[in-house]
Amino acid sequence: TEITKSFKLGEENYTTSKADIDWKKDKSLVIAGDENEDDGESIMQPGFFTWLASDEDPLNLGAQIANDIFPDAVSLFNSATSDDLNEEDISDLDEEDIEETDDDEEDAPASKKQKK
Repeated sequence: TEITKSFKLGEENYTTSKADIDWKKDKSLVIAGDENEDDGESIMQPGFFTWLASDEDPLNLGAQIANDIFPDAVSLFNSATSDDLNEEDISDLDEEDIEETDDDEEDAPASKKQKK
């Protein structure tokens, strides 16, 4: 069985054709099985086969995948948290690190043995 979804990109527009899949009764991976009581339409399961059977914007697929994997990634990247260090903390940390490094060098044992 071959399933094909085609995309045609022009200079200003694009079109997509959905792939029709003939599922066996009660074996569909696309329809959730429950119908919307208001209008009688089937509820679609999210997933690869739903994407094949849809006529949605094909160029929006990357954004959909990115949002599924890591929602709000850009806002998390751009936002500052309360745990961030300010300039004073950084300068204090640098001075403490320098002092610790000097202490470590003084405490180090001599590498050469002295002859008597």
